[in-house]
Amino acid sequence: MNRTRTVTRERWIFKSVPRTWRSRRLGADDRDLIEAFFVGMSRTTAREYFLGGVRPGRRHFAWIDELEGDDRIAVGAFDTHTGVLFGLAQCARDPGDPTLAEVAIAVTDTWQRRGLGTRLAGELARFAGSGGITSLSGTTFADNAGVRRLANKVGRPRFRHVGAGLVVVEFGAT
Repeated sequence: MNRTRTVTRERWIFKSVPRTWRSRRLGADDRDLIEAFFVGMSRTTAREYFLGGVRPGRRHFAWIDELEGDDRIAVGAFDTHTGVLFGLAQCARDPGDPTLAEVAIAVTDTWQRRGLGTRLAGELARFAGSGGITSLSGTTFADNAGVRRLANKVGRPRFRHVGAGLVVVEFGAT
């Protein structure tokens, strides 16, 4: 099946039919779902996730093979009817500080501003906390109000400007 056609059909489903969803921890065997999620991202969402005008390709997916332990963790949200992934939160333990992990969260456009990113961040923080990670840290654009709202709901965030219009957001893993 043509991947472009599949992504287009998935977007149509989300815009047309209200769906229920569930979330779960992801593993390396979820590679196809994760890749389809990134390929289907809008340019705006990809810009926020990758901090620039990147279109995801194979080189961006090497991390998926590392999802079988506590050093790299991912949680996804799925449409219960189609199995399509439409939200993803993932973190990677810092090799220099095993209590810290870099986090990244993305939600497809049609599911943004519904609390999904906050829920995924909370679930990711619980998985990370059970693996010995005490702090999650992520870099975003300074004007990303959605990330600021999410971080304030998940925990007591600390924001640190790092230049070039970017901030690092750090919050505790529970």
